[in-house]
Amino acid sequence: MFFGKRKKYSFNNDTLTFDQVTHSIKDHLIRLLVYTILGGIIAIIAIIKRTNLILSPDTSIVHITEGLKKPLLAFYSNNEKNYAEWHPIEKQTEVVRYKEILNSISMEEVSKKLKDIKCNLLV
Repeated sequence: MFFGKRKKYSFNNDTLTFDQVTHSIKDHLIRLLVYTILGGIIAIIAIIKRTNLILSPDTSIVHITEGLKKPLLAFYSNNEKNYAEWHPIEKQTEVVRYKEILNSISMEEVSKKLKDIKCNLLV
């Protein structure tokens, strides 16, 4: 599951639509649900409980996912103070850090981290 609401993202200096980004992610996953309309915390928890993997830049989603012990790919800025205080700690979690904007993350980074999550789940 990918939580996000932005209409345009850019990867590798190309501006992509939300559909193009999720299509790129789908190339690495069997099934992908893109969830952009949040119906409250209870609905979010119910959805996360039923997923196999969460991708999110939203720290509330990150912490709920970790609390439920679900595999997670989290996106965090290079703000060291923020990361030191709020970073995820579970072994089934991988983090992609970005310099200034989330849009600067490459699909290669995302793909590598998704592979790392698969390896961590097999251990």
